[in-house]
Amino acid sequence: MITHSADDSLLMTLLGALGLVILLMLLLAWSAKRSGWLQRYQRSHPAINVVARLSLGARERLVLVDIGEQRLLLGITAHQITCLSQSPQPQAKDER
Repeated sequence: MITHSADDSLLMTLLGALGLVILLMLLLAWSAKRSGWLQRYQRSHPAINVVARLSLGARERLVLVDIGEQRLLLGITAHQITCLSQSPQPQAKDER
């Protein structure tokens, strides 16, 4: 005769609840990715804004980015990223 102790029952309940929470998190992540909500949120709150790119070769390029109040000119190769220039971000012009 097999007896189930209270500890086994509690462990199964906890594992079931943990599995359900993980499944819910995965479902929400898949849903956010599928609906494009995450991309829309990231575009509306950009931490880094890429202003311009210029390809210099197969694996080399220059990238002009705005980060906060700074504008950076970055030299990017296959092995490193170098900050070539740093200046204050230019003020936006009023378009009328």
